[in-house]
Amino acid sequence: VRLFTPVAVHFTPHHLTNLMQDFVSDQPNMQGSASASRASNAADTAPALFVRDSEFVNNRVTFGNGGAIVQSNSSGDAIPVSITGTTFYSNTATNGGAIATDNSLISIEIANSTFHNNTAFANFTRPCTGQCRAANGSGDGGALYLHSPSFVTNTTIYSNSASSSGNGVFVTPPLLLRSSAGSDFVFVNTIVAGTGSAQCGGDGTITGNHNIATDASCGNADVYASVGIGNFGNYGGFASTLPLLPGSPALNAGDAAACSTADQRSIARVGICDVGAFESRGFRFGIVSGSPQSTSIGTNFAQPLVVAYTSSYSEPVGPGGPITLTAPNSGASILPNTQITGVVDASGRLTTTLRANDIGGTYAVTVAAQSVATPVIASLTNNAPPDDTSLVNLEIHPGTLAPTFISSTKGYSAGVVPYVVASATVTATTSAEGANVVYSAAPGSCTNPIPNKGLSQASAPCTLEVGLNVITATVYSGESTGVYTITITRAAPEITLVIGNMWPKTGVPAGGMPVSLLGEGFLNVITLTVGVTEVLPFTIVNDYRIDFVMLPGTAGQKVDVKVESQDASALAQQIFTYLGTSSGSVGAGGGTITTSSGVTLVVAGLGGSFVLTFTPTTPPQQFIGNLLMYSFQLDAMLNGDSIPTISNPVTITLSVNPADVPVGETPYLYEYVPPSTSNRVGGESRALDAAPGNWQFVPGQAYDAVNGVVTAPLYRMSSYTLSTLVLKTWYFPYVGRPYAPLDSR
Repeated sequence: VRLFTPVAVHFTPHHLTNLMQDFVSDQPNMQGSASASRASNAADTAPALFVRDSEFVNNRVTFGNGGAIVQSNSSGDAIPVSITGTTFYSNTATNGGAIATDNSLISIEIANSTFHNNTAFANFTRPCTGQCRAANGSGDGGALYLHSPSFVTNTTIYSNSASSSGNGVFVTPPLLLRSSAGSDFVFVNTIVAGTGSAQCGGDGTITGNHNIATDASCGNADVYASVGIGNFGNYGGFASTLPLLPGSPALNAGDAAACSTADQRSIARVGICDVGAFESRGFRFGIVSGSPQSTSIGTNFAQPLVVAYTSSYSEPVGPGGPITLTAPNSGASILPNTQITGVVDASGRLTTTLRANDIGGTYAVTVAAQSVATPVIASLTNNAPPDDTSLVNLEIHPGTLAPTFISSTKGYSAGVVPYVVASATVTATTSAEGANVVYSAAPGSCTNPIPNKGLSQASAPCTLEVGLNVITATVYSGESTGVYTITITRAAPEITLVIGNMWPKTGVPAGGMPVSLLGEGFLNVITLTVGVTEVLPFTIVNDYRIDFVMLPGTAGQKVDVKVESQDASALAQQIFTYLGTSSGSVGAGGGTITTSSGVTLVVAGLGGSFVLTFTPTTPPQQFIGNLLMYSFQLDAMLNGDSIPTISNPVTITLSVNPADVPVGETPYLYEYVPPSTSNRVGGESRALDAAPGNWQFVPGQAYDAVNGVVTAPLYRMSSYTLSTLVLKTWYFPYVGRPYAPLDSR
């Protein structure tokens, strides 16, 4: 509809629906489903377009501005536009989905109107700026594209969208006013809101007061995350509108001086008007169910407390209206006794399940609704139990009470449970509903359940220690207390763990040595500890042996080793000692060197300064599984030079605890001889593995089983191991070998 008129035009009431630009004009550049422009009548002194109580729905401009109305100034003939009581819904254009005003000094006034679900969408891809942007549209102003002085009052602009800027409103001053001091865009008592960001856009400034928005882009509007607007529909009046819900910040928030006498539906505005085009006629609030009622202390009330908003005018009452419940902070009350807040559902209801505290009495819960001045009161009663602390039943699992339970008997026994039973569960049934039962155990403990104040009171498991345990069930009812006890015995473990030995008993301070633990009863071991540190992982080889890797330690440090099974534990005092590297020097006449671990090394005179180093090493793999006592490396320097062999031997003395040596066995000292030095003439040599070189028996050694001492002469600086392993080799003597022939071992 394009209006050419020399006089004022009144457009009311009317529906314009599903109009498209191509159907209303044969002018290809025409914009707007309804256009307002001045005709060339010189006698017309006050032409204008007045739109009253109308509705513009689903109108569309495919390429241009103002899906419903455009105030055109293409030939300098724009006229003032006044819109009141009109709804713009689901209209589309490239600028100003509902209304666009041209670059003009002619004003537009909008009052008591609704803009909803309108869209500004640019449908071209070529660059467009400046006048091209204004004339052809770039997706600005989902509802309003304002390019001339504008005054908007008591209007709701909600849930519109723009592909570029200003989901609700886009403002840009006309060129002739860009340097003026006044404001070109005045909004009062108006809502600009939606789910998207930047509801307002453009280089103009919106002024005014008592406006509400969902973001800070709309001048000095008050910003709220939700503005409390209900579903779009017909709630009276000529056109569809957007209602205000309970709790909306727009309720009674308008500027009284600017309030219209009636809203868009012609409903009278009362007192301080609501912001927007819709004036709520108020809500009622009350209790639907759940008051008065009573329950036992410490239990939930049978009926939830239901409160609800209602409307006498069929206006929507939800969702979202905030409700606050306030209970007494002392004496009889609910749990928790702090304020409880919630919001109503779509039907305007809030349903809350309440729980009584442990104090009996009747009390009031104040229920306040944000949109109703006077709160409502819910009356609740907590029923305290009578002073009856007797039980009607008492059970323990596992076990059977002796004597058979009767209420008057306070003490019971439950026999003996196996050691593997580490806890028991007690269930007491009270005579008085609302009585409370608290459990304890000595020397163990019970974890009490949350009191349900019902008749059945099940305990959490109570831990049992070896020997006598007393579990106590204390019954609290009213002002009285009753005590029942159950004595139960946990048997001692049936399996005894024994730690017999460990090989090697000594090792390098850095740890990392594979070691084996000897004893019995190891099949059910669950933890192994060195010192205070648990070892993970470890391998249970059989009932008599556990293999693991020794943890790091400090040279000279002695540590305890402890194993635990499901049934027992065993501790061996100082079962492992960390060895440290020791060096010593002697003069030309020889001398004795003693390591930090007590190993002595006697050196004959070598005619110079002699330095000997004793270094603990990780035992060779082929010796693991045998009683290995020492594993070490000897190194020597004579007058500052490293030497591999010496002519006068080093006599080494190694201390051995005879009790560590199995009956019928003997500790032997072996030396590792690389292939280059172990070749021999004829015969056969067999080692325990296929690696190059051999572990060979050190000749001349002796074991004093009484004093626990192994002595041996050492000629080579090499790796040595003291073990009960028997290594047999057969060979013929050869010329130049420093050791005496050995026909066995």
